[in-house]
Amino acid sequence: MRSLVLFVVTLAAAVSGSSEPAANDRARLLKEFEDRAAIYSQLSRKAAATLPPLPDKASPEQIAAHQKALAKAIQAGRAGAFQGEILFDGVVPVFLDVLRTDLAGSKGRDARETIKDGDPRTDKGPSTPGEPKPKEVQLVPNAPYPDGAALSTVPPDLLAKLPKLPKPLEYRFVGGHLILHDSEASLVVDYLKEVVA
Repeated sequence: MRSLVLFVVTLAAAVSGSSEPAANDRARLLKEFEDRAAIYSQLSRKAAATLPPLPDKASPEQIAAHQKALAKAIQAGRAGAFQGEILFDGVVPVFLDVLRTDLAGSKGRDARETIKDGDPRTDKGPSTPGEPKPKEVQLVPNAPYPDGAALSTVPPDLLAKLPKLPKPLEYRFVGGHLILHDSEASLVVDYLKEVVA
């Protein structure tokens, strides 16, 4: 009986010890993700500082030109951008755990429907005859997010569970893929493929 008690105590210690490093690994991976996102945010701010400021009452044309100039400056600063630069391999399982848990089965049906709202791959495009349909969003880091392409909605409950992003980064969905979108320069910054069924 004494050996059974000793075995149970040893097993309990091993289990509690094994869950702590897993939590530590998760925290370390999320910190690295946040650091990588912060580096992008700093690059974006530095690129914006090289541009003349927009006037207080900027016209839509001035805003569009400023956005394109910002995008070009960021693209030049990230000329070697690649998939996984921010959403790196180590942190992918953390994201998949959150996404697949929240979006799976009947429990995730409403969230999946919300994501489809404004998804550029499910959006029907312009309803006005003769208006050109926006170009397809290319899943390429540093690529422009096409003018006029719809932006998906990320359910608030899901957004609250995902790691916080510094401005100008935001989460969006394109088809079943999660992207990091630069809301000021309108760029695809990084992405994870096939996260929503």
